[in-house]
Amino acid sequence: MNTLYKTTFLGLLLLQNAAWASADLPEIIIEQSFSLSSGDTLAEALEEKTPLKGSTLYGAMHALNKKYRLSRLKNGQSFKVSYALPEDSPIIKNISFETPDHHSVSVNMSKDGITASKEKIKLFESKSIAIGSIDSSLYKSAVDAGLPENLIPAFINLFSWDVDFTREIRKGDTFKITYMQMLDSDGKIRDNGPILAAAITARGKPLDAYRFFTGAKYDYFNGKGEALRKSLLRTPLDVVRVTSHYNPRRKHPVLGYTKAHKGTDFGAPRGTPIKASGDGVIERANRYGSFGNYIKIRHTGSYKTAYAHLKGFARGIRAGKRVKQGQIIGYVGTTGRSTGPHLHYEVHKNGRQVNPMKVALPKTRLPKKKLASFKGQVSKMVALWNTEEQKTIQLADQKSAL
Repeated sequence: MNTLYKTTFLGLLLLQNAAWASADLPEIIIEQSFSLSSGDTLAEALEEKTPLKGSTLYGAMHALNKKYRLSRLKNGQSFKVSYALPEDSPIIKNISFETPDHHSVSVNMSKDGITASKEKIKLFESKSIAIGSIDSSLYKSAVDAGLPENLIPAFINLFSWDVDFTREIRKGDTFKITYMQMLDSDGKIRDNGPILAAAITARGKPLDAYRFFTGAKYDYFNGKGEALRKSLLRTPLDVVRVTSHYNPRRKHPVLGYTKAHKGTDFGAPRGTPIKASGDGVIERANRYGSFGNYIKIRHTGSYKTAYAHLKGFARGIRAGKRVKQGQIIGYVGTTGRSTGPHLHYEVHKNGRQVNPMKVALPKTRLPKKKLASFKGQVSKMVALWNTEEQKTIQLADQKSAL
């Protein structure tokens, strides 16, 4: 570039910059998305991840806190923030987030002041179906069939009274699940559940479950109208891996001689939550010889359950405390005479230890006046499964024809 051209170009550039400087330029709006890190408050996260500072920021926090208590925010909560970049300092335009109970919370700032709002996100119900057969594992097969991961424990729990998932599930066993999904106006999935109906074949034995409102609450019943919920759970852990079965003549792994093993051992990582198998009252929750940390619960009728080798007890667990089925009472450990982290679980009937995996548990039925309505609901669910299976067969036929 020669000297004359260079001088002319620079002169034009200076004139152009001067014109820009004298004009009223629009604000530059910056939008950011971020999530809370462990231990951070929203104000701290904004100061760290954006240029926002000072009293204006804390004024926005105060307005937000009136609509939703910010101390309830959890690690990983996502946010959106927008702000303007004038010459002197950034100005907040909007901060917004969505709560776990499907509300949209936001604060807007303008020359007229600060306005905060909290609005319920309108959601729409949609039924979804997952149908498949078990290949390598129930968990993987269910995910492959489209069942959301957070519903797999609920699916297992439905049949946990009747199925030993460590021994009675085989390759080729089938399952069907109808569950509810909540969609927003854009069709985005906002939430999954509950399970509306489910069926599984375990070692050739068909089992089913249907969600039904009894007039007092929702519960699950099989196709005959019998309640799936029994007085006791078969397995008081979500992680189910039996390391030692009930055996009156087992060789003890520590003592080395034959000693009756009057319970079931579930191997699980240290700290895994342990659930109360049924409603009842805690008889003891303390250190108990070779059992280590130990809980015993008295249930209605003639049943008691015991939980041994715990790492520790859940908050508030003590003798005399009333607990509900499924309530967390302690955590897997290896206290007492133990070779590794596991739960030793016992069921006592009429004062005698029985096999937790085989003991017969009492059933309750829907009253006759509810059966007709229930049977009608079951028919609709079965029809949905049949339609979905027919679609799958037709799709397979079309693929094979290509």
